[in-house]
Amino acid sequence: YNLGRDLVESYVDRKAVAGEDRWDAFRTLLTTPLAASDIEAAQ
Repeated sequence: YNLGRDLVESYVDRKAVAGEDRWDAFRTLLTTPLAASDIEAAQ
């Protein structure tokens, strides 16, 4: 559970830094079919 939460938090933080709103980044994460390895690889 914590690993997944950490991956999502890291993903949203990276996208928000790139100029995307945090909620938009989270919405994109929820609506885009990604595996945990895809999210981690995006780091």
